[in-house]
Amino acid sequence: MENPFLYFLIGLVLPFIVIPLVAFILIRIQFSKNMRSFWKNQSVDALKLAGVHPLKTMPAYPKIITEMECSQTALQVLAVAHVLGMLDLIRQNPGITTQSIAQKLRLPVRPVRACMEVLLAAEILKPLNDGFILTDIASVYFQDGSAFFDPLPLTYQAKKYVKFLKAGIVKGSINYWEKGKSHQAQNWARKQHLYSFPIGFALNQLESLKGNKKILDVAGGAGSVCVALALENPSVHLEMIELPGSLKIADKMITRYGLRDRIKLLGMDMFSKDWPDGFDAVLFTNIFHDWDDTHCQTLAQKAYDALKPGGKIYVQEALLNDDKPGPLWTAHWSLALAVITNGGQFRYKEMAKLLERSGFTNIQRSPLIGYFSCI
Repeated sequence: MENPFLYFLIGLVLPFIVIPLVAFILIRIQFSKNMRSFWKNQSVDALKLAGVHPLKTMPAYPKIITEMECSQTALQVLAVAHVLGMLDLIRQNPGITTQSIAQKLRLPVRPVRACMEVLLAAEILKPLNDGFILTDIASVYFQDGSAFFDPLPLTYQAKKYVKFLKAGIVKGSINYWEKGKSHQAQNWARKQHLYSFPIGFALNQLESLKGNKKILDVAGGAGSVCVALALENPSVHLEMIELPGSLKIADKMITRYGLRDRIKLLGMDMFSKDWPDGFDAVLFTNIFHDWDDTHCQTLAQKAYDALKPGGKIYVQEALLNDDKPGPLWTAHWSLALAVITNGGQFRYKEMAKLLERSGFTNIQRSPLIGYFSCI
């Protein structure tokens, strides 16, 4: 005898099982497709097709993409600031500081500071002493009650920011990294390679890097910077530190470019293990921004100890301006880092002080490519 209630129950529950399962399968199919495309494009022939090897000039990442990225983030942060009452609080308390905003709204300081950086760079706020006030743009177009105000939609990403701000707990890759374990190594390698590979070619153009014969690349990911330098400098000896769980990807990348005999891979936790020494140069590409000052100081000191007398450290980062807000793209990345790591983007003067504490001298900044600098 048929049981109508049983059929009803199955019909009620089944979509909650089938839909997530189908979504998971589709995501995995797309991920596999993206990875196949990524590896297909990694070869010397693909570089020649792009006109990059041998290198003449490395163009920056296209602005139509970078400006879209940071504009979307700025709109999301603006929606979040309105929902959480940040803008009203600043309007009512001209000159209020990050610390006071965080305290009054019961939010953690670090991500609030990252939000303020974005709002400053987007010209929603401007500095007043050690705090902030609304700009005329914000007062006219983004103030609740204004005749010109139209609330921004709270997107899925904006809701994630609200949730994070209220919780103040970093989850994901940083927890794995602190335990010396890789997390989603393939996905991270692909994403980071798209930024690090052009940086490697641009770094090769720096006059100060020439003459360095033995180079250590720390937390080199997929080996992007090492591959670029090795292709352009046949006589240079390169070694790369990375977590053991990520070495398979780096080895695959190096093999694709025919450089297995030119680049030595060292699987280790960069914080807890001893580094080799005797290097002319030590490289960090988008590494310091993942960590708090204590961890960064450890890395700088280890780099100092790994260098020959007179050796050089090269830190590649997108830097916030020292004396004015922005750039917006860098501020947007600083917020992203505040969400997924314990770090954020540096200012040049902050990085210089950090390096000086480890004994480095004659610290200089060179423009590298796009928003990135080399210190």
